[in-house]
Amino acid sequence: MLYVFLLSFHVNYPLEAKTLLTTVSQVKNHVITSREIKMQFLVGQALGSKWHEFKQKDPGERVIRFWLLYFEAASFYNKEVGGGTLDDLITKASAELKTNKEWQELDVTDEELKSLLSRFLQAKRLFLFKEKASMLPVPESEVRAEYAQNKIRYGNLSYEEAAQRIQASKARQSLTQRLERWFKALEKKYRVQRFRT
Repeated sequence: MLYVFLLSFHVNYPLEAKTLLTTVSQVKNHVITSREIKMQFLVGQALGSKWHEFKQKDPGERVIRFWLLYFEAASFYNKEVGGGTLDDLITKASAELKTNKEWQELDVTDEELKSLLSRFLQAKRLFLFKEKASMLPVPESEVRAEYAQNKIRYGNLSYEEAAQRIQASKARQSLTQRLERWFKALEKKYRVQRFRT
């Protein structure tokens, strides 16, 4: 694991070393640090519903997916998302974060924030496209089989009432599996390495 150290000298104190950031992982040629993970986590909190987690709750893994999507989007689209959408996100994030102590400690420049949000919009655009394309209808035979095998679970619900629940549940499950397989393929394509112990 790589470490970056800040050395600070004090008149009456011995030399002290403080770990500023650690290298956490790498996607293609981009090294992900603990600082970047914290930046994205705080931006995600600031943007709330405008932020997308890419089906991943762990902050470090979310940043990996962020870069996988960004690199894939760069090969998929010939034009970046920008304009008003990017400006709106920058304005909202800046307003929410300006008094946040953790954000201030990270010493994030305006250019870093703009780049992060620009990449985020690219990643989100591809993810939403892939998510929509991966939603496939559940065959009725599969729904009927599920209902017949698990009638107790559905209690007094008629087949028609239970069918909607079954279809929604199976469609979500199928979508999650397809997206997970896709992310695994992207991890191989972009040579993901994790350095955490």
